[in-house]
Amino acid sequence: MHAWGKVTLLGVIAGCRLGFDPLTSDHDASSDVGTDATADAGRDPCTLGSTIVCRDFKDGLDATLAIGDVTWLPTAGRTDGALRVRGAPNTGAFVSYVWGSAITTGPLIVRVYVRFTAGPPITKFAVLAQLDNNVDTNGLEKISVDLGDQDTYVIASPFSGGGGNSSVVAVREQWVCLRLQIDVDATGTTGRLQLAVDGAPVIDESPQLTMPPGGFLRAILNATPSSTDPAIEVLFDDLIVAREPVGC
Repeated sequence: MHAWGKVTLLGVIAGCRLGFDPLTSDHDASSDVGTDATADAGRDPCTLGSTIVCRDFKDGLDATLAIGDVTWLPTAGRTDGALRVRGAPNTGAFVSYVWGSAITTGPLIVRVYVRFTAGPPITKFAVLAQLDNNVDTNGLEKISVDLGDQDTYVIASPFSGGGGNSSVVAVREQWVCLRLQIDVDATGTTGRLQLAVDGAPVIDESPQLTMPPGGFLRAILNATPSSTDPAIEVLFDDLIVAREPVGC
């Protein structure tokens, strides 16, 4: 497994932003990330009690910290604004969102829409969406959704030697929904990692050690390729971090 560049964090976010585009579902809430579910079908996920972070990028960046080539584009999103993150070898870029109480048990879900601009495929790794313990470890104590060899989707969990690989190739120049669910477990007996792309399961690995030291305290949206990979540009929209399934 791999690491990513060193960062310094500043500040703490102040809860969820309302006014997010409602996402509906024809399923009830479930522990299975393969179901396109919300805890309350038809309800704005930003108003759910389980939601930790909600960003629709309609009005700006609004992050704890931004490093590198990060730009808010008011008309580049699915319906309005989007976050553009550009990373190059040894020059990663990201935005982070930090919360106040560590998550050490139960489900943790990050759901975000991404659009990869055209370019040569990744051959080693490019980090995309990451959950970690808000400790500077050069990316060792995290679980992330990455692009792997030939733009296939990967879950990386370097602190545990776990994760998973898929044969599903990311499509360039169109919006896709990525949803990572972590069943948080510090023992390695009940932990589970699931990734769905546009609602379809592509990775499901268990049992796994799925809690970094101290628990989860931060979400990061990245465009951070390895030192031997090409530059990558990613658009992000409609980010949710929650404690229950959220639909695409």
